[in-house]
Amino acid sequence: MHPECLPFTSIPHSTRLFTDFLYHFPKVQGFYARPPGLLEWASDEQQRIRYPQDRREQVAAVLERQNRELNAGAKTLENIQRLREGAPAIVTGQQVALFGGPAFSLLKALTVAILAEKTGAVPIFWLATEDHDFAEINFVHLPAGDHLQTLTVNPAHQEGTPAGKINFDEGIAAALKQAEDLLGNSALLEVLQKSYRPGENFGSAFGKFYAQVFAESGLVFLNPIDPELHRIAQPVFGDALLKWQEINDGLLQREQELEAAGYHAQVKVTPSHPLCF
Repeated sequence: MHPECLPFTSIPHSTRLFTDFLYHFPKVQGFYARPPGLLEWASDEQQRIRYPQDRREQVAAVLERQNRELNAGAKTLENIQRLREGAPAIVTGQQVALFGGPAFSLLKALTVAILAEKTGAVPIFWLATEDHDFAEINFVHLPAGDHLQTLTVNPAHQEGTPAGKINFDEGIAAALKQAEDLLGNSALLEVLQKSYRPGENFGSAFGKFYAQVFAESGLVFLNPIDPELHRIAQPVFGDALLKWQEINDGLLQREQELEAAGYHAQVKVTPSHPLCF
């Protein structure tokens, strides 16, 4: 593998607001609370982060239960305790695709672990188990000599079912056999075989796989489909509904400011736009 770093300015469809944020921040600093360089402000910002302790306790309890179910390592449980005691968090996440998904998913997990270590934060990986785009998660590309081979699965499910509720059936064995043919009998294959089994769903299998791969990094996994997390989040949605007029007015004002500065509106809203997806 020969890595090459490409600037976002060379990637098609990168918006000017985004590239100015990355490379010409003074032009857009009126629209953002902080510059893109996390290490430039993280240590100072941590002193100002305040969340209700009862909410921390509730979320930490859910995370501990979820990560124990994924057989996460001791360092992960230590990080959950740090979060409970007031540590800040850095969050990334990805769709829970077959066999860990594309390589950039691994790179996102590795990046958040490195940034958390540099800033003293807790690294959290959001498992997108509520996503329902099955066609984006039921396959993976693996190297096969001079090309990539596509492995797919199609467990029975109703269209629109969230990824975290689609369970693997016996058909997962065929995909694992294909992976074995490509990867050989390796430690990586053993972890895949332990994680992707009949009865596991896309979220639990993905989480168990990553929990083993990143056992030494202390990565904490969050499964948002959990009813208890929904309950904890209720006040956020309640406030959004009660303060809809104030929030909507703010969105409309920001849209006008962006367009006046020569950028496009990031979220199209109307005077009576609903705030809940």
